[in-house]
Order: sequence, then structure tokens, then C-alpha cells
Amino acid sequence: MKHSFVSREIALKDVSLHPLNVRAASGSGYSESDIAPLAANIAECGLLQPLLVAPMPKGSKVSWGVLAGGRRLAALETLAQDKSVTGFSKSMKLPCRVVPETEAAQVTLSYSENALQLPMDALDRYEAFASMQTRDGADVARIARTFAITERSVKEALRLGNIHPGIRSAHRSGNLSLEALKGFDAHPDPEVQLAAFTALSENHSDGSIPHYAVAQYFRRRFVRIGDKLGQFVLQGYTAAGGVITVDLIEEDSVLEDAGLIETALRDGLSDAAEARREALGLSWSEYMTEFDYDALSAYENVYVQPRDIDAAQQATADKMALRMEEIEDLYDEADTETEWALRDEYDALSEQIDEITSGYTEEDAARSGVIAIWNGHSVVLREGLVRPEDRADTEAQTQNGADVATIDIPVQDRWAAKLSADMAHVRTRAIALSLAQSPELAQDLADFTLIRSVLKDYPMYNDGTTIRAEVASRGPEASTGSLQVLEEGFASLRSTLALDWLEADAEDAFAGFRALDTAARNQLRAFAVAQTLKPSLLAEQRDVVRAVVEREVLPNLRDVWTPDEAFLGRLTKAALLAILKDDLGMGANAEEMCKSKKSELVGFMGKLFEAPRATLTEDQRSRVVAWCPSAMQALPAQDGDTNDGEIGRELQNAA
Repeated sequence: MKHSFVSREIALKDVSLHPLNVRAASGSGYSESDIAPLAANIAECGLLQPLLVAPMPKGSKVSWGVLAGGRRLAALETLAQDKSVTGFSKSMKLPCRVVPETEAAQVTLSYSENALQLPMDALDRYEAFASMQTRDGADVARIARTFAITERSVKEALRLGNIHPGIRSAHRSGNLSLEALKGFDAHPDPEVQLAAFTALSENHSDGSIPHYAVAQYFRRRFVRIGDKLGQFVLQGYTAAGGVITVDLIEEDSVLEDAGLIETALRDGLSDAAEARREALGLSWSEYMTEFDYDALSAYENVYVQPRDIDAAQQATADKMALRMEEIEDLYDEADTETEWALRDEYDALSEQIDEITSGYTEEDAARSGVIAIWNGHSVVLREGLVRPEDRADTEAQTQNGADVATIDIPVQDRWAAKLSADMAHVRTRAIALSLAQSPELAQDLADFTLIRSVLKDYPMYNDGTTIRAEVASRGPEASTGSLQVLEEGFASLRSTLALDWLEADAEDAFAGFRALDTAARNQLRAFAVAQTLKPSLLAEQRDVVRAVVEREVLPNLRDVWTPDEAFLGRLTKAALLAILKDDLGMGANAEEMCKSKKSELVGFMGKLFEAPRATLTEDQRSRVVAWCPSAMQALPAQDGDTNDGEIGRELQNAA
């Protein structure tokens, strides 16, 4: 079915969307992101394609309706309203093609133009930008303005359009995905790209190179300025005269000299370690270009201790603490951007107070130092490390409390490393087979290893087995308030344990432990296991077994914990007032104390929780006695809830 069209020019004010336009029924219109690129293009190039129009039904406010070209019409109307753009107005004439006045023809033509458009292939678009630049003389800014896109998008397109022709041909033939094609622009030199393509093709004989393989190839061989490593070494690299292959996007330019990159990395790490060493007053500094866990495990750790400070330092610390309180009060009223700035300031002040009030002892500083480590993304500073040769136990040469003798190995017993490893496996598996059939001895070994590693005053490293246990974080070392009360409870429990065996040498300690009666061992095991529980709030709890234990051992946290002033003082004033009004049902008191200082509010609520006043109503008293932050509460037990699946679902709901 063919149609004849009449070309004519029609004023913009006389045109609107025709009701038979196939997109008119959606009612959604066009978003700004749909219109902006086309409007920019029309402003730069003019209207390249006429509108298809038909007479509007009687009674319409305008004479002509657009059957095809609704987005073009919306873009033109946007330009006509924009006073900063010249040459566009409501009275401007638009090139139009008038379609026949039969409904079937109008709907068919509207559908045909909207449905049968073929979008440009991605590479077509990229190569078109390159052609615009080379043939039309269009710079990046003009191309971006023409299509209302960012200049970086244009640069990325131009860069992809300039990928080696052989690689683009592979994409055209269907052997290389668009994502893989984009990966080759990681280096701006087409010859380097082609070398990479050739090497990767040898590893993928079917001709299809996955995009991740391309990314890995370039990531392992080249460093961009914008990479984390590139940013860290750039200053030292350029100062040393390192070669940089420039890319259209500056941060994607490539540092070519691997040797200079390594040198700049080492120098940067050395400087970072030395700066931190000097700030802390330690005796040495080193660096590692990557984590070496085996080497680090040989170092001992020493830690900062509270130290005496003079009146001026105390005044400075007090001033910072006061500012931290002010920041807490400002949190609730701050917008997102301001809140992050306040948090940064709060954290910085906290670190400064720590530096003023604590430090390494003179003895620890004289033998410890700093190691700066590159973790692939940033510099990690490990502080307070004592070298193996400077450790306090070096001269004793002890292992798990027992002297280690120097063994003179005869020539006939000096095995090759691989043979020694195989022999060790045979010997150990033979012993393990017997141990697996000796349950009492295995239980003794497991209990002794775990309990001793937790209860010793310094970490125990047992080379005999892979059984490991360690004390979880207990919170601040100088604990106060409710945390101090809890730690005193642990100290009291520890004083009842049978611990005479603990400080003996390893062999004697094991013999002493095995001689304990069942009750004493059970108490030791319970105390040690309790020390391994990691800190977590209710919403963070995901371990269903831990949840079962929590339910059984302590359904109500208030049985052992009371909110005190040390805890309440860490909450914001707004949070305290909300607790008083909403949680405790004491709205009148909250209103009365709204204008009080935070310290007064903390004191009032601390006394309230310590000894609920006689004037409280029964409801208020029960709320005060039961109140606990929801994040600290234990999950209540439910009838019939005995399987992990149910517990898991409840944990998810609670979180």
C-alpha cells in the first residue's frame, strides 16, 4: 500500500501530537533525558527530517497533528521556550509532509516510522564521532554539544573508534563482543592493542575472546594515571622522567616503565612509613610492596598506653571533646553533605585526642617500628611492630613454653624438601589415624589447645595442630560504666577457675590440665568459649546457632546490664529526649528538659534507670525497668521454634 504526500511548511504554534499517533495513548510523554540530546542536535544542525502530519479532528485547538515525529516536536517546543537559543519560536515554520486523510493510512504510517527504525550499531556511533572529528573538523566540545552528552562520553567514543582496524573487524564479524572490544582501549597505542589481540587469540582458539580476559591482560601489564597505583606513584614517576603514553582522557594515560613504577612505589611507601615512624616516635620503618602474611606473623605487637599529659595538653583535649559534643548535637539537623563533613571532623578530633592522651612507652618505642604495605588499592600502615630478632623471647628460643634443642641432622637424613614433605604427611596421617580412634586423648588435646590459647595472657601459636581460638574484641581497654561492671564479673568468675596448670611449660601444662576433674574442665571450657564471642548487634546477627545460644543463655539483657551515664552520654540529645518521651512514656519530663543541657539530661536519665522514682506510674516504671536499645536485645524464644530454617527467617525479619 503506497501513499502520496504533500510537502508544506506549518507554524509550530499550529501543530500538536495527533490522537492517532501510536505513542499518544501512553500518556507518559517524553522525559527530559529523551528530549535534551535531540534538542541539542536540532539547535546545532537544524531539523533534519520533516514531521508527518495530518489534519486534526474538528474542535481541536490546532489545525495539524503529528503522526510521526512527536519527540522532534517536543524538542522544538523546548527550543522555542529557551530564550538563550536564537532562531526558534512558536511562529517558526516547520517542514512537514501531509499524509492521506484515511484513519488506516494514518495509523499505519505512524506505526511504521516508530517501529521500524534500526538503531545504529555501537561501533557505527563510535566511528561516526571519529569521522566528524577528522572530516568535519568538529572538536570534542562541539560533538558533545551537538548530541547533549558529556565530553568524556565523546572521548570514550573517539577512543573506541580509533581501536586497531583488525580488532574492530573481529567485532564486526561477530567474533568479539562489544564489551571485549571496549577492553582493548585500555591502551591508546593501536599496535599494543593488536599485540594483545594476537596473544589472547592464541589462548582462545575458537576466536571468541571473553571481555574479562582482555581486562586481565591489560591490568597485569599496564598502569593508568587514574588507577589507585597510578595516582600513588605519579609524582615520583614523572620526577624520574618516566614515559607516559597520552590518552584522549588524561586519567587513562598509561605509565609505560614498569621499573620506574616499582621504584616510585617503593619510595612512596618508604616515605609514608618514615613519616608515620617520626610522628609516633618509633625506632625504625620498613615497607612491603604487597602483603606477606608469613613474614608479618613473625613480628610481635606492642600497643599505645595512656600517658601523663600537662595542663596545656589536657586543655587542648578538653576543647576537642567539647567540639565533639557540639557535633553530636548538630547531626540531627544536618543535611547529608553537612553530616558527612561533621563525621569527618568528629573522626579527626577523636584521632587527635588519642595522639595527645596515649602513646608508646619509651621501652616499646625503642624496639618497635612501622611497616607501610601496598594492598593493591592504598597504603596500609602496620604500627607498633617488633622485629623477630628484637622480640623479648628471642634469647630464650622457646616454643609453647618448651626449650627447642638445636638438632644436628646426619647426612643420610638430610632429605630433599619434597621428599621431607611427603614423609611428614605419611608420619602424621599414621598418628592421626590412631588419634581418631582415641576419643579421650583427642578431647584432651582439643580442650587444652583451645582453652590455653584463650586464657593465656599473650597469644599462643600452636604449630602442632590447626586448632585455633582467640579472644574476641572486648571493647575499649580502659572500659568504664556498664562495660566495666561486666568485665568485673568476668574477673570474678576467672578467680574461681583452676588455673595452676596454665603457666607451666607446655608438657607439664598438658599433664596438669589432664589431671583436672570433669567439673573444673567444664568451667574452664565455658569461660574460654565465652571469650570467643564476636561483638554484634541484633541487626548484624546472621549466625543461627549463635542466636539459639543467645536465647537460651540470656533472653533479657537487662538482667545483667543497666543503661548508665557513661552509655547515655554517648547518645545525642535528640535521641535521649525521644527515649524519654516515646519509649518511657514520660512526655512531660521530655518537654520540661528540652531546654536543659545535655549533661543535665544524661544525669537525670542515669538516676532514673539506676533507681526508678516512686512517682512513676506503673506503666512508666515497667518501661524504665525493661528499656534496652533494640539493637542490643536478644531474640525472644518462640514456642515450637527448634529448627535452623525458622530461626534464619526470624533473624532476617528482625534485621
